[in-house]
Amino acid sequence: MQALDPPGVGARSLSECLLLQLAQGGEFTEVNIHMIRFGLPLLAEGDYAGLAKLLGVSPAEARRAGDVVRALNPIPSRGFCDRRGTALIAPEAVIRRAGDGLVIEMNEGAVPRVSLNREYCNLVGDPGCQEAQLYLKEKLAEAKNLMNNMESRHETLFRLLCALVREQEGYFLRREDLLPMTMEQMAQRLNLNVSTISRAVKDKYVQFDGRIFPLRKLFSTALPTGGSAEAARSRLRRFVEAEDPDRPLSDEALAQALSGVGFSLSRRTVAKYRGELSIPPASQRRKRT
Repeated sequence: MQALDPPGVGARSLSECLLLQLAQGGEFTEVNIHMIRFGLPLLAEGDYAGLAKLLGVSPAEARRAGDVVRALNPIPSRGFCDRRGTALIAPEAVIRRAGDGLVIEMNEGAVPRVSLNREYCNLVGDPGCQEAQLYLKEKLAEAKNLMNNMESRHETLFRLLCALVREQEGYFLRREDLLPMTMEQMAQRLNLNVSTISRAVKDKYVQFDGRIFPLRKLFSTALPTGGSAEAARSRLRRFVEAEDPDRPLSDEALAQALSGVGFSLSRRTVAKYRGELSIPPASQRRKRT
């Protein structure tokens, strides 16, 4: 276990932990070893005169050795644990192939389960609770309204997914580029307000072919020369992945390559899309020898 990273794990004492780390570098000297084994209490007190006497060196050498030991990590596992935990994403729906078509399976586990407390419901109209009747009726109405809204949102999301799958069938079944489709256009098709579509899409994810991606990904604006912006970004990523690492493509070269497959974009737009994809410029992508 002590051979694992980070150096120092598996130690049975603080001195052993520090010695394991010291052995990994170029400061594994007799003076430093002696300080870790016998001089840690004096180092903690800052008693360099006592350390010099203990180690048989000058105070300046004792201070240099102290700096080496202080640079070691008494808790080597620190930084390997994220107190915030890992954020897990549960897709709202799974899209599957079924023969020549597609099916949508809603993830019912992603929907909060809300129910009415029977005990409180039975108190409504109870002659023995006259003073609380107004309060109980108000809260019961609020609860039912909340449940109705949740059901309505769930139905809206299902309608939206059905419409998107129909619109982007080529993307799911034949790996074609995404067709241009904005939230405004979808709102018109479903006879809904665009803000309703925006809320339905926000922080929602779907799963397809083992991949989980934001529902927002299925929306994309149309380019003036045809095709969708999302399709252009996807093709741009593929070109970069296929480039020679010794001779990466410049933004101008990428613009020409995209033009060859039907996406007429300026160099400035290519640079913008590249930045959105977190792809560094050609000078930073070049393989270092």
